[in-house]
Amino acid sequence: MADLSFVVFSEQGEYAAEIQQLLEASGHVRVTQVVSNLEELAEAVRARRPDALFADLGLTPHAVIDAIDAIPAPRPMLVVCGPQDHPEVILRSMKQGVKEYLAPGPDAQAIDQAIARLLLEHRPTDSTSKRKANVIAVMGAKGGVGSTTVACQTAASLQELEGATAIIDLDFPFGDVAVHFDVNPHHSIANLADTDGQIDSTYLGTLLFKHKSGVQILAGPAEVTDAQNIRADQLDRALEILREDFDWILINISHSWYEISAHVLDIADQILLITSLDVPTLNRARRHLELMKRLGHSGARTHIVVNRRVKSDEVSEADVAKFLGAVADVKLPFDPATASSCVNHGAMLSEVAPGRALHRAYKSLAENLHEWNGLTPPEIKRAGLVSRLRGSGRNK
Repeated sequence: MADLSFVVFSEQGEYAAEIQQLLEASGHVRVTQVVSNLEELAEAVRARRPDALFADLGLTPHAVIDAIDAIPAPRPMLVVCGPQDHPEVILRSMKQGVKEYLAPGPDAQAIDQAIARLLLEHRPTDSTSKRKANVIAVMGAKGGVGSTTVACQTAASLQELEGATAIIDLDFPFGDVAVHFDVNPHHSIANLADTDGQIDSTYLGTLLFKHKSGVQILAGPAEVTDAQNIRADQLDRALEILREDFDWILINISHSWYEISAHVLDIADQILLITSLDVPTLNRARRHLELMKRLGHSGARTHIVVNRRVKSDEVSEADVAKFLGAVADVKLPFDPATASSCVNHGAMLSEVAPGRALHRAYKSLAENLHEWNGLTPPEIKRAGLVSRLRGSGRNK
């Protein structure tokens, strides 16, 4: 499992890919974004909040150091590779707080040793320290694929695994997360537009509606026209607060590439792209994946979720892999009666159909999200403890 998240910078694309491969091969690193444009570096660090930044000083080391200097505090741990015979460059790097200064073209051993030292420094000294919430974007390939249902039931499954979970409805202009939970909140995300960015945890708490499952909902606006008033900086401020109070934040976004939807994809830790196994929807999914790739969203954090899967589907898993260039990470079975019962009663699968195939599939998806984010699902932790206790008893 990944212990450290990294943003990688290099103006040389092939070299950046090589560094990413070396970092992730250590087994302790998850690269959340690769940046090749200096002007985008500070924004990438702000959006991703990585534990560490790997920066290739390249042929213009002072320009790269200037860009690092422009990153606002608190900064991630810094690892750079640069010239070994330029004392001024090395000194400037040290003044930026660089933890590891590596020679150009570091090999696997040098990378592993650097990561080992970072891990020792990154280890929490306070047992009460809390990891910030993981942000999960849920996007349908097109309308009608059930992406809102997936977002709501995934939120409930994460809550069921003892993770404090919030869900934000940004599926403009017709988001209906509140309908799926069968609630009618008095407030919505549209209220953020009235704050001019002056948001604190107390105010944000008044906008959230707590469902009986424990999931807290920041509903979509009641009026379609209110959707266009919400700005990215207001969302960022809300997320900054929510990330301190929750373990998981799911954001249900539109299948249309509105500015706010694209922004959510930029800041999400993981992206769930929901599709069904018909040709028009798969074609849309492929176009989404192509656009995500052009915008720098790595395949490692984008996951294809096939919804309403039935064994008789004419499109096979091999067909999907060939057409999309990627395999489906999750397959949710088709169970219309159960799904309808959930929506009609605002109930979660754990209430309506505990232990049935659809409930198990969502539980598996929740466990996958833990693993994709470098975490161990609580039930796996408990199972491991029980196994050890049993083994201890047999050895007596």
